[in-house]
Amino acid sequence: MITAVLGAAILLGGCTAPSGLKALDRQATAEDKMPEGITFQGTDVNTENARLLASKDGVKYFAAKNENIHEACVVIAPEANPSLWVAGFSSYARGGEIVKVTGSTGQSAVHVTDGADTGQLQSESWTKVHDNVLTSGR
Repeated sequence: MITAVLGAAILLGGCTAPSGLKALDRQATAEDKMPEGITFQGTDVNTENARLLASKDGVKYFAAKNENIHEACVVIAPEANPSLWVAGFSSYARGGEIVKVTGSTGQSAVHVTDGADTGQLQSESWTKVHDNVLTSGR
């Protein structure tokens, strides 16, 4: 059920690299390869455009981009069971917080633009694991 809902959300949105996400501007490395089975069907997102932002407690956090649609996305991929991945998409135009995502494993992520003030999130027990990602949950 969760996969179907998440798949529908992915079909409705794409990703692009906002000017405030320098991590998406760098060359891809072998570590940036997302686990098998993560696809963005129905969008112009290519998983080869993904960049690994962080790994923490057995979970990998990726960002991806689409040059045609002005949205940014974050992907949560549990290393022990990558099929439980989840992604969140939203416009980056307002700056700061882009999107919050929670997976079925209870792990959550907040995707933010470069230089975003994360003080409020951190005071609410979110942990900054990358300039663009804060995490919460198990």
